[in-house]
Amino acid sequence: MRALSASELLDAWERGLGEPPARRSLALLSTACSPAVDDDPAQDPSMLSIGQRDALLLSLREAAFGPQVVAVAACSECGERLE
Repeated sequence: MRALSASELLDAWERGLGEPPARRSLALLSTACSPAVDDDPAQDPSMLSIGQRDALLLSLREAAFGPQVVAVAACSECGERLE
């Protein structure tokens, strides 16, 4: 798998517009994993398990945006911020 260029990321984004989340993720992986996943020419991202796909998506995210994920949410009951 390789990191996507800005234009490849935009193209994958546009191909995934209006698609369910699983199909959008496959559009990203198909681009990042072409011509093959893990150097296996017979491997197709749509044939991977959910865990394998999620691991590849996290690797792709890390390559594009770095290793840190900032995630903050507010509790719907008390409004407390949670990381």
